[in-house]
Amino acid sequence: MKQYLQRFLWFSPFLLFIFGYLLTRSIFHVNSIKTPSITGLSLDSATKILSEKNLNLRILCEKEDKYLEEGTILNQTPIPDAKIKPNQALFVTITKKPNLTCPKVEGLTDKEAIEALNGLNLKYKAYHIESIYPIGYCFGQSPKNGLILENLQNSLMVLYISKKVKKMGILPNFKGKLIDEIKSLLEENRLNFKIFHQKGPIPEDHTCKNCLIVDQRPLAGSFIDIGNPPQIYLIANIQPE
Repeated sequence: MKQYLQRFLWFSPFLLFIFGYLLTRSIFHVNSIKTPSITGLSLDSATKILSEKNLNLRILCEKEDKYLEEGTILNQTPIPDAKIKPNQALFVTITKKPNLTCPKVEGLTDKEAIEALNGLNLKYKAYHIESIYPIGYCFGQSPKNGLILENLQNSLMVLYISKKVKKMGILPNFKGKLIDEIKSLLEENRLNFKIFHQKGPIPEDHTCKNCLIVDQRPLAGSFIDIGNPPQIYLIANIQPE
C-alpha cells in the first residue's frame, strides 16, 4: 500500500499540470476563424470587413500601378480561408500611383500644350503675355520639365502663351482745330468718332464745316491701342456757315 502511495505522489505533479493545462485551455481558448479575402478591395473596405471580425490590418509594402486606384490591395498574408485567431493582423501589399515627372510643353503651341496636359489629367492655368514669339506659342512653363510632381491632384501647371503685341500711339491735340480738317484725318486712320455740339440748336442744313473743337475725349496725349482704338468724342462749338 505504501508503495502505491509513493507512486501516486510521484505522478501527482504531472497529473496536476495536465489538469491545470486543460482547465486553462478550456477557459481561455479562442476558436480560430477563416481569413477573409480582401484582395482587390480598397483599404477602407478591407478595414471595415476586418474590424467586424476583430482582425487587424498592416501594410507590408506599396507597389506603383498607374491603372488601379491608389490603395487597392494586391495580395494578403495569411491567404484567404487560412485559419487565423481574432486580434491577429493581416499583412497586405497595396498600390500607389507612380511619381509623375513634369512634361515639357514649352515650345509647343497653346493647343498642343493643353492637349498634352489634358491627356495626363494635369490641371493648368494659361497666361497670355505680349512677346516677340509667334501668337499662341508657349514660351514658358512652371514647374520646369523633369521635376517630380508628388501630388498629381494638387499639381498646377502654369503656361505662358504669347499674344499679339499692342501697337500703341499717342492721341494728338484736336482743340482749336476745325471739325472739317480733323474729320478726314480720323477717317484715314480708321478711328471711330462722334461729334457733340456744346451750345445752341443745330440747324437742319448744318454740316460742321466751320465748327471749332473745344474739347476731346480721350484727352490729348493719351496712349491708345492702334489695333483696337477707343471711341473718340469731339466737343465743338457751332459756327455759322
